[in-house]
Parts: sequence; C-alpha cells; structure tokens
Amino acid sequence: VPLGLVVGTSRRWENRLYPALEAFRPIPPIAWLPIAIIVFPALALGSFSVPLPALFVVFVGAFFPILTNTIEGARDVESEYNRAAESLGASSADVFRHVVLPATLPSIITGLSLGVGLGWITVVAAELLTGGPGLGYTIIHGSRLLQNQLVVIGMLAVGALGYASSALVEALGDWLMPWSETR
Repeated sequence: VPLGLVVGTSRRWENRLYPALEAFRPIPPIAWLPIAIIVFPALALGSFSVPLPALFVVFVGAFFPILTNTIEGARDVESEYNRAAESLGASSADVFRHVVLPATLPSIITGLSLGVGLGWITVVAAELLTGGPGLGYTIIHGSRLLQNQLVVIGMLAVGALGYASSALVEALGDWLMPWSETR
C-alpha cells in the first residue's frame, strides 16, 4: 500500500518504479516458486517448519492487485481537491492525510480484497507443488490416497478461511471508511 501511494502520487517515483513493477506483474505468482525454493529455505521453528517459498509466492500473488489498485486510486484523486486544500493552508502532509488517503481508501480496500482472494489461490497452489504443510498439501495428499472426503474437507476449509479473510477485509474497510455506504 505505501509503495502504491508513492507511485500513484509522485510522477517522479512513477517514472522510476512503475516500468519495473509492470514488467514483473504479468508473471504468474506460481512461476516464482522455483526461484523462491532456491533463495528462501524453510524456516524451522522448533518442531514446526515455516515454508518461506510458499509464503513468498503468496506475497507475490497478493502484492500486485493491492499495488495496482492503490496506484489507480491515488491517481484518480481529483487535483481540484488537492488545490482546494492547499488554498486553505494545508501542507503537503495535510493534503495527503486528509485528501489523498481517504479518497484512495476504497481502492486500497478493493485491492486488499482481491489480494486476499489471490493469496488463497496461490497458497493452495504453492503447497500443492512444495508438499509443505497446509491445506493445499492436505488436498493433494487426499487425492493421491483416493480419500475424497479429505479433499472435500480441505476445499471447504479453504473456502471458509477465504470467506473469513474477505470478511475481515470488509470489516477493516467499514472501520476505516465510516462515511461509506456499503449496503
């Protein structure tokens, strides 16, 4: 979100960062997995292992929808609002805090919602390929053992967690934007 705000509000930073970011955006998140496996080893925390490659792939999957929506939201802020606030004596920080950020919040929340959804898709795909612990592994393991009930339970668990994640993002949006009529 901060990177999207910087790129969306500053032409200088947009010219420097956006071409590189846009070059990486079309790469499917799961395509990053082989590099992530080489670069990020699994992190052992006692008897539990944290699959850093899968976490990186999930991060990439969620990163670009959040970034893109934040950039577009910041770009769409009417320049008249900025000028009006400045003419009333607002500093650049005040304009950002009281004009740009509130105007960009709906796009940020939309990006977070999309990012959460794509994050769940990529976590399942990454666990399918890495064989790491988690629901994706449980689903593929159940499939290999012809345990359809395990596959269905895994799918339902992903759906329930995805729904809960989306509900949290929606609640965050309602809390951050009390002026917004969502229903």
